[in-house]
Amino acid sequence: MIPVKRTSVVPGFSLVELMIVLAIIGILSAVAVPAYMNHLYRSRQNDAVQILMDIQRTQEMFHALNDAYAPSIGALGAFTDTHFDTAHYAFAVTVASTDSFLVTATGDPNGDGTAGDNWSIDEDDRQPTHEPSSEALTFSLIDQIL
Repeated sequence: MIPVKRTSVVPGFSLVELMIVLAIIGILSAVAVPAYMNHLYRSRQNDAVQILMDIQRTQEMFHALNDAYAPSIGALGAFTDTHFDTAHYAFAVTVASTDSFLVTATGDPNGDGTAGDNWSIDEDDRQPTHEPSSEALTFSLIDQIL
């Protein structure tokens, strides 16, 4: 009888299998990261809109007590909340008189250093008005790498 030489099989993955998995992960992240970043930008914009609406309600309460609108966020005094200050938007009362006000939010929701996203609300608006910047709020993985 001839002895049979047994070869041992080493458990694990081949290089081709690992490369296929890496390619799949790369494709998924090329789609998922920009989608997540755009979602993040939109949520920052929604925060700014909510804060503008809070400031509008606060201005109305201030007007009911003082017969004039507050000339600044700080003048709202006890009506203000600390959440009026955010890292991505700056809020300011740009026009205030006895019968009207205009509050603006200028921000950089995508964190690229350009504060070009502008929102405003006045005493007659139900929702803040968006003045879009010339740059689209998008995220590119290539831009972040380069």
